[in-house]
Amino acid sequence: MRDTPLKLLVAVDGSPNALGAVRLAAELGRRGARLEVVLLNVQKPLMSGEVGPIAPADLAVERRHLSAADVLDETARLLAEAGLACRRVEEMDEPAAAIAARAVRHGCDAIALGSRGRGRVRSTLLGSVSMNVIRRAERPVIVVGDSEVGLPPGPLRILAAADGSPGATRALAFAIRLGEALPSSQVEVLNVEPPGRTGAKAVQDTAAILADAAAAAQGSGCAVTTRAVQDSAPAEAIVRAAQASRCGMIAMGTRGRNPLVQLLLGSVAQGVLQRAPVPVIVER
Repeated sequence: MRDTPLKLLVAVDGSPNALGAVRLAAELGRRGARLEVVLLNVQKPLMSGEVGPIAPADLAVERRHLSAADVLDETARLLAEAGLACRRVEEMDEPAAAIAARAVRHGCDAIALGSRGRGRVRSTLLGSVSMNVIRRAERPVIVVGDSEVGLPPGPLRILAAADGSPGATRALAFAIRLGEALPSSQVEVLNVEPPGRTGAKAVQDTAAILADAAAAAQGSGCAVTTRAVQDSAPAEAIVRAAQASRCGMIAMGTRGRNPLVQLLLGSVAQGVLQRAPVPVIVER
């Protein structure tokens, strides 16, 4: 079990989803999680049409600074109410690149952000910034969507979808790390396979995935349970299992084991992000 606190970069832009990410960090703090928080607001770079003889660049920069200060003041206040101190950072850059780079620069264990920011397009599953952060990030990304209503009461339970892929393995490792930071947390490892996989090889594969998951938790101080189900709709099965166990978060890889799948998000990850009423930890 580690004694070092979990370091979380929370990207904020004033949108409801981003405030949800801050509230998630605050709630973890209230429950006793050992957390260090870096609050990051990224303002867009100056555009060529913004500046000129009657619109000096320094005025445009000052407006961005004041906008960042407003967002950081509000979100830092939410953390302070939960007893969490934070480091405030503002930057003027392309948002996704800045978020991914700052997480590395500050030694953060994960990034938390809203599924969509303040852009005009509201019909997409993920906004362009969150999608690009997932693409670029060298850290787990906690995606907070529209429907989160707060963590369920009691010890934090995290459902980790395990399929043997590298992303799922790293997502499980972070779920265990989060469990270490918050006493009494539990991780439920779920392997979902399609119906009819009953041959010896399939049974061995499932047993190996679950055994590896249990081994990953040894010595962590985080309680881990494992189970396997067969279902033709894995995304629905994952969300259903999380709801049945009153899990406050879901952890999973962005893609499964199929080497032919080249999409950033596989169909299962997309389905879970679309349906889950809780934050989803994704690892590519």
